[in-house]
Amino acid sequence: MNLHEYQSKELLSSYNVPTPNGYVVSSLELVKKYITEFENYAVIKAQVHTGGRGKAGGVKVVSSEIQAYNFAKNLLGKNLITHQTGSKGIKVNQILIEEASKIEREIYLSIVIDNTVSVPVIITSIEGGMDIEDVSKLMPEKIKTTTCSPLFGISNYKIRQICKDLVIPENLKNEFSQIILSLYKLFIENDCTLIEINPLVITKDGKIIAVDAKINIDDDAI
Repeated sequence: MNLHEYQSKELLSSYNVPTPNGYVVSSLELVKKYITEFENYAVIKAQVHTGGRGKAGGVKVVSSEIQAYNFAKNLLGKNLITHQTGSKGIKVNQILIEEASKIEREIYLSIVIDNTVSVPVIITSIEGGMDIEDVSKLMPEKIKTTTCSPLFGISNYKIRQICKDLVIPENLKNEFSQIILSLYKLFIENDCTLIEINPLVITKDGKIIAVDAKINIDDDAI
């Protein structure tokens, strides 16, 4: 089962993984309310099960009430067409409006099951924000894969190597390591088949935030 972004972030938050403050809305009046709460600077995202929302016009950073209202008006109740949906698209019934982050760096981070060896693997890249398929084609050397033990999970020395690969600042290594441990715990306890955070950002004021998230749960575990 695929979770919506807002559902994925609720699950992340329950495992103490930092996410932006945000609200799921289905009315334009609530958009007006929450854009004011975020001091007229926010991100609005269509909540539909498809990749490529940004390229299809389903994601926008807004900096005024009128901009937020007009963008939401053009999304709610309309069909969003991406490269994955086909020509009919998917109807947008809900949107996520959340606090915009001032981004310093973007990182790709995911956990999946590697069916060739039947264990979870952590995939990372310093090229966050890009489609991982594009990175694998254009810059395969920038994708790192870390195998986890089914019995012992992710070891500390492997986490230290991930920090090194991603050039995590020294003052953030402990927090970043805890995020990886929390994600792995979430993955195992909820029978996930995928956790993808793209991007996980380091903000200009030194915070680590999952600004986008995708989680899939094994259908038999539901």
